[in-house]
Amino acid sequence: MKLFAGIFMALFFSVQALAGEMTLLLSLEKESLGYQIGINMATAVGERIGVDFNYKNIPHKRMFRILTQNHGKAHGSLVNLDGLEGKIQSLVKVEEPIFVSPIVAVASKNFEITGWEDLSRHRICHVLGVQIVEQNLAAHNLKSHPLNKYESALKFVINDRADILLAPPALVVKAIEKPEFSSLKILSPPVAVYNFYTYFFKEYADTAEQFNNALIEMKKDGTYQKLLHP
Repeated sequence: MKLFAGIFMALFFSVQALAGEMTLLLSLEKESLGYQIGINMATAVGERIGVDFNYKNIPHKRMFRILTQNHGKAHGSLVNLDGLEGKIQSLVKVEEPIFVSPIVAVASKNFEITGWEDLSRHRICHVLGVQIVEQNLAAHNLKSHPLNKYESALKFVINDRADILLAPPALVVKAIEKPEFSSLKILSPPVAVYNFYTYFFKEYADTAEQFNNALIEMKKDGTYQKLLHP
């Protein structure tokens, strides 16, 4: 029964691709600027290459499992870290980044933070599922209090239970505009800066190349910059 279901899903998504529709997975808070930018970029690309992209926003672990198993539940991943094609051999990366994002420190005080090594003397919190933050916390042997939502994390800092929230600014910039978080600010410079990419399964490598070329064109003609600041 599971085999039949897997074959059916694979056939369904193959037919969907032939019809000019494709489903991309992502794992971002719907209220975040990063979510909005990613979808706006891909939709604009789709208009140029004749593909109607659909988006499925799911928890990161579930997304990784779907991408690893490749049972035909999606055509690729909209926003992910560099190097995913090395971990999941069935994926091909769109070489042009869909966007570049820093990781920033959000705090109520002007701490001097210029890199991950400066964080060891501070109390840190982060939101679960932000892979680039979690990977670097582990790589730099940093302790951090995990929380489920950005508003909860911002309140954690406001209530002096942490000095710093680590996050991509696109995921917190709207939240800190609320009056209750007016004492918080995004510190500069960022802790680090990373490229994020779109991935397709290898059977859609032609679409990945078209997606790549369209992104490059959008950056040249100014469309990309307009969508980056909606």
